[in-house]
Amino acid sequence: MDLCSEHGIEVPDELYDIDDLTPFAVEYQYDVFTPPNKELFSRSEALERVRAVHSWVLSKINSV
Repeated sequence: MDLCSEHGIEVPDELYDIDDLTPFAVEYQYDVFTPPNKELFSRSEALERVRAVHSWVLSKINSV
């Protein structure tokens, strides 16, 4: 998301926090990482966030 901002691509506020998932992407995927506050992490909410970003990216690509 930082790269988008650096290149003048406006990122919707509701999508900007997707970076929170970056450091642990592999660990989350393979169920290796257990967040200290596991009850605060929701895989379904994370999936919704990823789908929203994916849709936004596709809309940007299709508008070029």
